[in-house]
Amino acid sequence: MRETLYHWRRFVTDSFPIDREIVGERRVFEVRCEAILIDLRAAKEPRLVDRNDYAFTQQLGSYLSQRAQSGLLAPSARGPGTAAAILRPEALSEVRDHCYLTYRMNPARGLALVERTPGETWLEIQA
Repeated sequence: MRETLYHWRRFVTDSFPIDREIVGERRVFEVRCEAILIDLRAAKEPRLVDRNDYAFTQQLGSYLSQRAQSGLLAPSARGPGTAAAILRPEALSEVRDHCYLTYRMNPARGLALVERTPGETWLEIQA
């Protein structure tokens, strides 16, 4: 969620230099992943969590994809948690709706409110 919020904020600020609330909707899915994933969560490689430069992670993803790897688990660059990069879509099945989220954010102020139930703040995230 933090990653989608980061990219949405970047898109908005690059497109519209505004100082007012904007609202975005997100659909969240549950899926089954049946694959062997490379676990890099304990790796001490700072480029895995670089918040601004994706060169290393893109090269790593390309390298693993060329070797027919299914994907990887890595620490999230945007907050606590794990990011899963799935490189073979056929590893995913049983796609189903989980929930819908509403993002309310003023890009100039950098704070986002996330709602799972309309009108009720579920999370506050520094965007």
